[in-house]
Amino acid sequence: NLKRKNLIMVCVVCACLFLITFSACCSETNEKKDNSEIKILALGDSIAEGILGPSPLNERENYSYLNVLGQINGFTYRNRAISGHQSRQLLKYISVDKDETAYATITHIKTADIIVISILGNDLLQNSFSNFILPGLRGDFTEVDKILKKSYENIDGIVKRINELNSDATLIFQTVYNPLFDGSTLINESVTKKLKEEYGYTAKDMYDVGGLMLNRLNHVFYEYLKNNPNKFVIADVNAKFDALYRDDNSRLERLIYGDCIHPSSEGHAVITGVIQEKLEDLGLAEHKYAVDNYKELRCRQLGNLYSNTSVNIKKTKSAIKTAETYNEINDIYFNATNDVLPNTEKIQPIGKVDGETYMEETAEFTATNIEILGRGFSWIFDMQKSKIKFNTDGTFKMRLEVDSNIMKVLIALVESVDFGYFIEFLQPYINELFPGENITDVVKTLKRLKNDVGLSIEGINPENKLIKNMLDSIKETGSLPTDVKFPKNMQLALCLTGHYSVHEDESENGNGRKAIYVGNYTQNGDTFLILTYYENNENNKEGMRIVNEMLNLDIYFEK
Repeated sequence: NLKRKNLIMVCVVCACLFLITFSACCSETNEKKDNSEIKILALGDSIAEGILGPSPLNERENYSYLNVLGQINGFTYRNRAISGHQSRQLLKYISVDKDETAYATITHIKTADIIVISILGNDLLQNSFSNFILPGLRGDFTEVDKILKKSYENIDGIVKRINELNSDATLIFQTVYNPLFDGSTLINESVTKKLKEEYGYTAKDMYDVGGLMLNRLNHVFYEYLKNNPNKFVIADVNAKFDALYRDDNSRLERLIYGDCIHPSSEGHAVITGVIQEKLEDLGLAEHKYAVDNYKELRCRQLGNLYSNTSVNIKKTKSAIKTAETYNEINDIYFNATNDVLPNTEKIQPIGKVDGETYMEETAEFTATNIEILGRGFSWIFDMQKSKIKFNTDGTFKMRLEVDSNIMKVLIALVESVDFGYFIEFLQPYINELFPGENITDVVKTLKRLKNDVGLSIEGINPENKLIKNMLDSIKETGSLPTDVKFPKNMQLALCLTGHYSVHEDESENGNGRKAIYVGNYTQNGDTFLILTYYENNENNKEGMRIVNEMLNLDIYFEK
């Protein structure tokens, strides 16, 4: 179905971007406090992970709600949410006995003061969501309740496991917002047609159809608290999104990302406000201090993203300065920047921060094993030519070269594939990740990928006549030429370049490991990709391990 295809394609997008580097005023007098002893941890799904949602992508640090909560409160913040996770997968993820990689999830749970969890949405969305709609309108929730019964049991397991690891942490579950508006791809075309033609539903009614399911889903949290008082706190994100929608029906589309699922940058800002207010109610955060920092953050973004655009920066900053609440700041900032293309050329890397260290000597490692989705993929690559190198100036390069024999097979397959569907599906993601780009302009998109996230594909030479003809065809028609031919002996390699820093492993069972943060490290946060560095592995050699839980990806290098 459409939803499952979308999830598969999201995985494809994330597979290309799993090696992401992130870059990166109203109140200059707000005295900075050292609240770094307070640690906030995010667990759960893609909403919390914040990879798809913040736009542009390299502004994740300033839009993803966990990162913003950490920044404005001066907390230490760690994000261990995983895109695609259902409640059963989260339970399995936190049920391991000890940490195996530098992500150190179990240790972070044990040492967190606040744990925020986004979960349950995928319990329904990954189980033929559209098929539940029509029976639900007839009052038949049999299949939905079977799933939610398991969800309840998983929530019980998650709460008990976290209490077992850390009974002192404040545990906050956030409700799942209703993302359905007319034209949303969450409901397939046949069901939408029946709703409108047979049930007489209008465009405005589609939101209430979503609410029918989301309210039942969120009831799991309230039912659990009724049976187990005071086990956690609820941050009612759904109620806030609903209130904004009721006040202005057009607002919902602004809160939702281009894929009709994830929260947009504005959606993340709203979630930030809901959780922040809950933290203040619990006495875990100070309102004025955080609001002043939030003003400074949004004003800094105005200068970085919207200079030389139609946004009246002076007027918008002045309005933000007089605001008193998160909601006011959000309304001012996002009303001013709505539908304005950001100027991403001015975004500057964070640069070196206190405590950041690099390799003492240049270190190069060669790939020895590559697994994706739990299956061995080493045979696809030339392992001797696939390497990762760390320089003493804090720069690195990873290169995975496709095996020459496999390349011939891939070329034969690509020459017979219709790229129309893929281009149509990926375009909204490209628009959101890299505003202003068009996926059909491959050369320009590849340049943005390299500039913004350090990702490039060696072997695509736009000066080569055959390659140029193919790229021109994609740009003009959205597809490859019918008689497409690739250059003979073409060789491709996936490369990642950027910044890294070396950190001590925080886990209780470090066993000589270190953490290599790939991307722009922030003082109290961490990057999306963290490599595990073994000074002595089982072969008594130096080793490097790259792990991505969502794709069940595991790449191992040895020196």
